[in-house]
Amino acid sequence: MRREYVENYVIRQLEVHLLNDAILPTLVKKLNAYQKKNQTSATEEQAKLEDELAKTKAQLENIVAAVVNGMFQEIFKTKAVELQRHQSELEERLTAISDQSQPVSFTEEQVRGYFSTMKSYIHDRNIPEIKRMIDSYVEKVTVFADHIEVYFRWHFLMRVKPPMHLRRR
Repeated sequence: MRREYVENYVIRQLEVHLLNDAILPTLVKKLNAYQKKNQTSATEEQAKLEDELAKTKAQLENIVAAVVNGMFQEIFKTKAVELQRHQSELEERLTAISDQSQPVSFTEEQVRGYFSTMKSYIHDRNIPEIKRMIDSYVEKVTVFADHIEVYFRWHFLMRVKPPMHLRRR
C-alpha cells in the first residue's frame, strides 16, 4: 500500500471520528468529566501533601524545642537540614499542584474553534501541524494487505475501551 494512501486514510479517520461536529456535544461533556476527575485527584494529592507538610513542620518544631531546652546533638542538625529540604520540596509540589488545579472547563465554542484550526491544517496541508495532530491523537496505525487499523489515544473521550480500532476492508 502506498504511504500517501495510508496517511490520507489516517487523516480521514481523524476527521470522521474526532473533528466531527455531530459528536461535539458528547465530546465536550466527556472532556469536561475527564478534566473534573483529574482535578479531583489533584485535590486529593494536595490534601496529602498538606498533611505531610504539617507533620514535617511539627518535627522541625520538636527539634528546635529540644535544642532550645539544651538537648543539642549532631544528629539533630542533620535531621533538621533533611526536614527543611523535605519541607521545601513539599512546598514546591504544593505550589505546582495549586497552579494546575485551577478549574478548567471547555465550551462547545472553544472545542469547535480548536477543531476549526485543526481542519484548516488539514485543508492547507500544513504537514508539521498534521504530524503533531497525529502524534497527539493516534496511538498507532497497522497496515495489512486488505485493510488498515487506526488506534486512537483519546479513548477516555469515547465509550469504547482502548484501543479503539477502525477497519477498512
